[in-house]
Amino acid sequence: LLDQAVTIDPTFADAYLQLALISGPAGRPRERSAYLRKAAGHGERLSERRRLLLDVEVARDEGRFRDAARQLDRLS
Repeated sequence: LLDQAVTIDPTFADAYLQLALISGPAGRPRERSAYLRKAAGHGERLSERRRLLLDVEVARDEGRFRDAARQLDRLS
């Protein structure tokens, strides 16, 4: 369904974020990175909380674990 959602609305940042979140544990890191980039490209369409989650995931994807930890603190 998420693939259909982004086909219908290619600016649906939350769907891209969800796709990234499921791609990582599924062993598809390249897809995860691509979905995170697409979500970030439309980040203005996310709520503040979802934008913070995206920032955490982008930082983790780029190996910036301290930045990710700081962003996680902002989420709690």
